Amino acid sequence: MIIHGFGSSGKRSWVGKMVEALLYATSSFSFQGDVNVIVVDWEKGATLPNYLQAAANTRLVGKQVALMMHRLMNHGSLPKDFHLVGFSLGAHVAGFAGSEVQNISRITGLDPAAPLFEGYQEAVRLDSSDAQLVDVIHSNGESFLKGGLGAFEPLGHIDYYPNGGKYQLGCNNVFIGAITDIFLGNWHSLCHHRRALNFFIESVSPRCPFPAFSCESYE
Repeated sequence: MIIHGFGSSGKRSWVGKMVEALLYATSSFSFQGDVNVIVVDWEKGATLPNYLQAAANTRLVGKQVALMMHRLMNHGSLPKDFHLVGFSLGAHVAGFAGSEVQNISRITGLDPAAPLFEGYQEAVRLDSSDAQLVDVIHSNGESFLKGGLGAFEPLGHIDYYPNGGKYQLGCNNVFIGAITDIFLGNWHSLCHHRRALNFFIESVSPRCPFPAFSCESYE
């Protein structure tokens, strides 16, 4: 399941690209049984400019997603069959859904939203107890006043910090700050925030391998 974030919808171009990438990946590897990609569109609950309300709505939307999963389980699906992919506020929606259903296979958080979530108790945000595997890509974990929109603290079993996890190469200057971005409509900082989407889409593509090597420490 793909879950968008604040000010977005299930009709955005990146959603379509992610659906295509996931379907292509599942057809390229050995998967038992059919695979379905479901898009959760909660656009009316995530509309601009009321971030406070959208953040509060994540818990309700998470319960609705959990209800749908329970209905699918009544028709033969198992918790291990579900992989939720949430971007920004959608990552916390996925977390609430996972905590309701229990023992789902995986949640991928793509730069989970920081405001009103980072630094709070695990029960009110995405955390490692929400699925058997919670992996998180942090791409914009700078402070909010410096243009950061994503959480920097570790939230999952595995947390990835590409290019340090705060700013991304090729994006515009973010020092104008996220608050000014919202009111002026410049959205400079969203490039860094949205880069997590690109990282994930490319990571599931067999045509774009990500070479990696082991280090003794993060330093």
